[in-house]
Amino acid sequence: VLRQAALEGLKGEIDDMVTTVTKVIRQAKARVFGGDTHVGGKILSIFETFRVHEAENQIVISFEVYDQKPSDSDLLIPSIQAHQWLMGRTPDLVAADAGFYSAANVAKAEEMGVRRVSVPNRSTKSQARRQLQKKRWVGLGTVVS
Repeated sequence: VLRQAALEGLKGEIDDMVTTVTKVIRQAKARVFGGDTHVGGKILSIFETFRVHEAENQIVISFEVYDQKPSDSDLLIPSIQAHQWLMGRTPDLVAADAGFYSAANVAKAEEMGVRRVSVPNRSTKSQARRQLQKKRWVGLGTVVS
């Protein structure tokens, strides 16, 4: 009886999620294909300022929506800390676009135990950094985007 109740509860959650995802898709189509930026009852806008935090296999483990867009470079370390708190461990790999780069962020991520920090520095003059950015693992996986 308890298992059946648990299964019914989970089914209800999945049904609610399907309804919500269907609404998000409808709203996204209205925005992208119809140009309607004022969809009533908007759930999520990919055009708003937000941060999505993914773990292994591109599973979203947290997100945050901001009133004003923060600097990407201010979000890298808090995202690693959130990963540690939510997953109970430090990620092996952190990948983000160049907006998240700063030498301090790379150093702090490594100090926190991240083995591979894949955040490109487009303006680097360092030959060692350019060689690092050419490695195959750079750009694999996403923890921050």
